[in-house]
Formats: sequence, C-alpha cells, structure tokens
Amino acid sequence: SLITGDIHFYSIKLHNAKISVLTRSNGYCNASLSRRKKTPAAATPEIPVNRFIFENVAVQIRDSVKMKYYGWNMRDLKCNLETSDSLIKFKVNGLVHVIGLVFNAEKGGFFTEKDAELKLKAALNTASKTLTVAYSPVRLEKQPMMIKARFDLGRDPFMHLEFFSRSLLPAVAFPCLPRSSADKLALYKLSKPVTMYARIDGSLKAGSKPAVDAYFKSGNNTLTVGQRSYEQLSLLGWFTNHVDSTHINDDSNSKIVMPVFNGTIYSIPIQAQLTINNLITPDFFMTASMTYDKKRQGELNTERFRFTDGKIDIRFMFHGPLVNYVDTVNKKL
Repeated sequence: SLITGDIHFYSIKLHNAKISVLTRSNGYCNASLSRRKKTPAAATPEIPVNRFIFENVAVQIRDSVKMKYYGWNMRDLKCNLETSDSLIKFKVNGLVHVIGLVFNAEKGGFFTEKDAELKLKAALNTASKTLTVAYSPVRLEKQPMMIKARFDLGRDPFMHLEFFSRSLLPAVAFPCLPRSSADKLALYKLSKPVTMYARIDGSLKAGSKPAVDAYFKSGNNTLTVGQRSYEQLSLLGWFTNHVDSTHINDDSNSKIVMPVFNGTIYSIPIQAQLTINNLITPDFFMTASMTYDKKRQGELNTERFRFTDGKIDIRFMFHGPLVNYVDTVNKKL
C-alpha cells in the first residue's frame, strides 16, 4: 500500500525513447549524475518490477576510453525478471535492430545493421559481476541460429560467445565475425545455407582483439569467387585468427582449412584439400584430382572444353600466392 510504502510495479513500459551513455576520453560519463559524496540517508524500500516492455527504444553506449560501442533499437521487446539475492534472471522476447557491437574499433563490429528476433534466457550475478546467456534461439535476418554467451564484467572483463546453426546463409553468418574478417570472407559467395558453429573469446579491455574460430560444412552448393564458380560442391572447413598463440589475433595470424572440397569446375569433377594462411598476403596450398570418364559420365561439351571419348585423370599440387583474394587496402578482388 502507499501508506506502508509497499509498492509493486508489475511492469514498466518505455515507448519512442532514446538512451545514450557516453564516456569521454577524459573519463567523464554522462551516466554519473553526481560525483559528490552524499549524506547517508535512511534506507528506502525496494520497488520490485517483474516486467519491462520496450517499443521503439534506441540504446547507444559509446566508451571513448575503452574504444567500445554498442547500439541497438528495441522495436518490440519484452523482458520478464525474477530476482533472488544477487541473481537476476530474465527472459527476453521480441524484435531488435542491432546497429552494431564494437569491442575493437580497428577490427570492426559484430552484427552491423541486422534485424534479430530474440528468445533469450539470461542471468546477471551482481556479486560475481557476470552476465550469462544460456543456449537460446535467435533469428538473424530471419535465419535460425542458437546463441550462448558469458560476459565477465569485473576488473579483468572478458567475453565468450558461441553461435550455431544447421542452416544459415553465409551472407547472414559472416556478420557474426569481426567486420574486418567478414569483409574478406563475404566475397566468397555460397548460394545455399551452410551448417556453422562459431566461437569468439577475448578481453573487453581497450585495444583487445578476440580469438575467433568458425567451423562450417555444406553439400550440393555453388561457390563463386570472382568470375569462377564451383558447382555441386560439398565442403567441410574451419577458420581461425589465432594460429600462433604468441602473436596478435588478426588476419596475418589467420588460417582457412578445407579438408573436404569436392565439386565440379567447368563441369569437370574435382576433389581437393585446401589451406589458406595469412589473409593479409594469402599463401595458398592445394592438392587436387580431376577425373572424367566419357563412358560413365557422357560427352562433355562446354564453352571451355569438349570431351568426346576416353578418360581424364589429373592429379596436381599447388603452393603459392592466392590470386583473386580480397585486397583490404584497395577494397577489391
């Protein structure tokens, strides 16, 4: 009751709002309303809230000291809370437009300008200063995936993120990676969804570069690189940006490995294994075989080849600079 001070707000709704938190390079933060010491006051009763509703609420957090930026627009989001001692459990459901999550300005952000439908189960431990997200379903640009996360927000801030999807378009998957890596991989175009798992680990301190591991596989796909296409493609591979743990996690410390790369090129079957080291100046290693049997596979007649009789059996190895790679300086293949 109002007389006894026992007040309970079951829900709070924000509509058409904008929330901005700015930390300047001198350490000033507009979220700190006052730095002056206050005279201790009598304890005030807690006013519990079970539910928050956000409609068209934009949030931007910019930290010039740590060089971080987080921005999103909660278009239609509901958050149910359950509090017990130092643990706050919450369920988040609804639509969000992610402007970007930048943990390192040099490497670029994650999820830049993407729409997401969330069904998250999370918990905030105020004693240990940890935020965890249990495996929860997310639809990113209408593509289904699962997400798991842990953020340690204490003196040594750290993040751990996991993403998994059985059917995800690469054009949607790449923004899960740091933008500098995503820009390079985006020009390798796959026409159909892939199965993907990605793991990102790293410090949240200024200038840090997270370790990224991504695993992928697909069948009966088409890969286009520049003017060349591989069709009926089955592939299995992984990407990492921390080959050498004693070096910085970046593109020069990256590797792409594909132990399975089977398809056709110019209608000729090819079976290959690929390795690409260093995405700054890519070093390409490939072992492959190409076979064709007219009796078994029929006559071959394309713009480049005409094969009317007999068999082809070619086995080769290539090691050298990769052509048609992404030039990040001039931003072209």
